[in-house]
Amino acid sequence: MKKTLKRHSKYLISVENVSRLERVASVRVSPLAMAAAAVVGVLLAIAAGGALVMVSPLKRVLPGYMKADERTATQEGLLRLDSLRQVSMRRDAWLAGVMRALDTSRPVPELPAPDSLATATPFSPDSLMPGSERERRFVSAMHEREKYNLSVLAPLAAERMEFMAPVPGGVFVSGSEEALRAEIAAPSGSPAVAVADGTVITAYISSGPEGGVTVIQHDNGFVTRYSGLELPAVSAGDRIEAGRAIAYRAARRKDGTRMVFLEMWHDSDPVVPYRYVAGDDTPDGLPG
Repeated sequence: MKKTLKRHSKYLISVENVSRLERVASVRVSPLAMAAAAVVGVLLAIAAGGALVMVSPLKRVLPGYMKADERTATQEGLLRLDSLRQVSMRRDAWLAGVMRALDTSRPVPELPAPDSLATATPFSPDSLMPGSERERRFVSAMHEREKYNLSVLAPLAAERMEFMAPVPGGVFVSGSEEALRAEIAAPSGSPAVAVADGTVITAYISSGPEGGVTVIQHDNGFVTRYSGLELPAVSAGDRIEAGRAIAYRAARRKDGTRMVFLEMWHDSDPVVPYRYVAGDDTPDGLPG
């Protein structure tokens, strides 16, 4: 049997001087050698490009490049920014809740007509389930917490502050010593002043019986709300000191008297204003 020999392709790469018609250099290579040479050339080009970037200033223009200390400082800055954002969101939510609670212009939900209440089927005592022991313990704990806050925490917080009278020369009306909404008879021309340092949350004039309303956030969790004011002297966002006038005078009522109404909270719990801002004065009724 005759054996046929496989023909292997060979390529000749030559460099010729055309002007002299002479061959300067020539290389005879196979396809496999050409492929290997191409791969080696590509790898050398990649290695040369990487070395050029690493040892030259070109690396600073690469996306994502940052020094170790700069990266650490950036991470710390982002963490602090996130913490500040969380605190700001909680503060905004708390202020929004206070504003909703103190907003007297909120729409009142419609109540059923008296006839519909009279004709409604009364609940049977057997259909109402009594409160569970867990519910009773929760209600009792909340009552104890509120009493503790009113009797201990609020006075302790007030000891670190100096409260002023809300109306210079004003007199607390009889019955205000235990009222959550104190009535203060204001002399003619006497302004209403801030009882302590704080920031004005809101200040507006209402067409209703309350007249002008001003709400102030004080230190140590105290909030005061004045109503019955006329000619406000502050705006929302103002930082004020104790004794600064927030309204030039109280609004005149139909009977000719001028009355300022004061409400006060500590950590969202209502407190009796007379116990904090009255000083040694005692309610003697309206001045004659």
